[in-house]
Amino acid sequence: MADSPFVWNERFSVGYRPIDEQHQKLLSLLKSAIEAVSTNENREHTIAIFKELDEYIQLHFQYKEAIMRTLDFPALGEHIIDHRNLAGRTSALINDFIQNRANHTTLVDFLREWWISHILVKDISYSEYVRRGLSKLG
Repeated sequence: MADSPFVWNERFSVGYRPIDEQHQKLLSLLKSAIEAVSTNENREHTIAIFKELDEYIQLHFQYKEAIMRTLDFPALGEHIIDHRNLAGRTSALINDFIQNRANHTTLVDFLREWWISHILVKDISYSEYVRRGLSKLG
């Protein structure tokens, strides 16, 4: 199970503790959301978890973008576009789920893919840049 993308592993680290802690929180919320729909938990509780996840994603993206601006990250524009697309799609799917216009499977599948493709691929790809940049800032 340690190799599961849904269990925190140090190889997921971007090398900057605040972002790693946020990723761990996102992973915890994601796992809670998946568990809530998988076990047919109380709908209001499930919705509350998805809303918290949606809000936390927004905060996380804002924080990362601020760090990237500080470090003059060369692919900031591309990353911001990815963030806007991911945040918009997540919010829309959560809203559709809340309004009973989408089942939980579509939402959960999207969130799983988001975790793997964005966090475990794109964020890891900039981790060395972040580590070097932050070490220069002192």
